[in-house]
Amino acid sequence: TPLYGTNILKLNLSTGIEEIIDESQLTIYPNPIIHGILNFDNYLHNSTISIYNNHGMKVFQTTNFTGNKISIPNFNTAGLYLLLVQNSKIKFSKKIIVN
Repeated sequence: TPLYGTNILKLNLSTGIEEIIDESQLTIYPNPIIHGILNFDNYLHNSTISIYNNHGMKVFQTTNFTGNKISIPNFNTAGLYLLLVQNSKIKFSKKIIVN
């Protein structure tokens, strides 16, 4: 069963969870999001980035993302959202705000 939270999970595919890494090792900014731009302080490789609204509906998703900056088009509805970043090594979730 996958674990969700504000931690990064470093996964070993053969044995399961290897360690839980402190969330401070992946910083997302700015939060609140400004002009639909979201930055990561670490470079992500082959990641899926999903954003869910407060009703649990997926409002944005991109796959195979590699980089440290993403533009989220037409993302201007104010509110609280859940950001989920995952790849073969990590699964990370964080609340984000759009003003």
